[in-house]
Amino acid sequence: MKKNLVVLILFCAFFMISCGSDSSKPVSGGEDSVSNFGKLGSECYPNETCDKGLLCDSESNLCVEDPENPVNDSDNSSQQTDDNADTSSEQTNDDVDTTPDNDSDTGDSKPDDDTDSGDSAPDSDDSDTTNENPSNLPECSPTSAVPCFDSATGLIWSGQSAEKMHWADAVNYCKNLNDGGYSDWRLPSEEVLGSLVQNCNNSSGCEGDTDGKYSKFGDIVFLWSSTGGSSTALGIYFFNSEAQWKSVDESFNVRCVRGDYHPVVSVECSPTSSTPCKDSSSGLIWSARSGYMVWNDAINQCDNLLEGYYTDWRLPTISELRTLIQNCSKTETGGTCGVTDECLSYSECRNDDCGGCTYDENNPVQYSKFGDESWFWSSSTLSDYIGLAWFVSFGSASVSSLNKSNSSYVRCVR
Repeated sequence: MKKNLVVLILFCAFFMISCGSDSSKPVSGGEDSVSNFGKLGSECYPNETCDKGLLCDSESNLCVEDPENPVNDSDNSSQQTDDNADTSSEQTNDDVDTTPDNDSDTGDSKPDDDTDSGDSAPDSDDSDTTNENPSNLPECSPTSAVPCFDSATGLIWSGQSAEKMHWADAVNYCKNLNDGGYSDWRLPSEEVLGSLVQNCNNSSGCEGDTDGKYSKFGDIVFLWSSTGGSSTALGIYFFNSEAQWKSVDESFNVRCVRGDYHPVVSVECSPTSSTPCKDSSSGLIWSARSGYMVWNDAINQCDNLLEGYYTDWRLPTISELRTLIQNCSKTETGGTCGVTDECLSYSECRNDDCGGCTYDENNPVQYSKFGDESWFWSSSTLSDYIGLAWFVSFGSASVSSLNKSNSSYVRCVR
């Protein structure tokens, strides 16, 4: 009886060990886990076998390559490729900036606000922006396909409308246009439309020409702009490049535009420069000199000025006007004269140095970047005398004040 019991115990022990060695059920925990058996360089399974493509070396009890049945790495390669692909995908997703791009060249279907409002403000004043062709579109010309790219401004233009239309219809025509895969077209502002003018710097027009030399597209017709109101709107008659107000109920052609406007103003202000021109030291764009007038008329003159197809002119502040002073350290920008946009009190800000430099009758224009000698209004009112405004007398580069009912010359800025 005892002998039978001993045999039974030994049999149960052997059965338990055999069950624990089942390679299909890895033992958890520890580096000696059965899950490490059967692999290349690992111990053989208890039944002296190894994974596919491997042989069990009976002397070392290790799994080695079977030269007659090499390991098929395709599964491993496939798995590695999948792993890499997943990793690459994750990295790509992590690196992608999900913030929407505000640049309208992205194809955003929302048109610029100035399309609906007729706002004459420019799309951008950044004249130093490099204008790159976003989609390798052809450069705009009289023979180019459309849509096309104008590298001078960074704008993309549509073709000319086949039909003439009222101004309100022109606004909607561009808003609803789908051309070249783009749906964010808008009716151009007067300034933007004026960027198509060439060979004429005068918004009052030049001598008429039927060859289309005043248009980058060779246009000779009148085209609507978005600059307008309830009864009239601005456009350009490309026959002579003249900017004209027309009744909104008249019918004219349209060219639509998209993209951010980055005008390139290359004319540097000087006594002989054409206007508008840019003063590179300040970044300001200046108009030609206007007439002799009282201060209120000077404000209105600049607010209503249409020059160079720009409509956002204004009378300069005293700090802006001082940027046109040269060769007089007392009143140049940063000079010792205390009158600036931040200090407009006569009693507290004007000092002796605001009197400028000595007038030279042999060279009366030496203190002006434009070669001006006369007095010019600023828009800055004295903080302690509201009936007076600051001005600059360029003959002596002096900064002083004048009653607003008196007259002075005007040069507008934008």
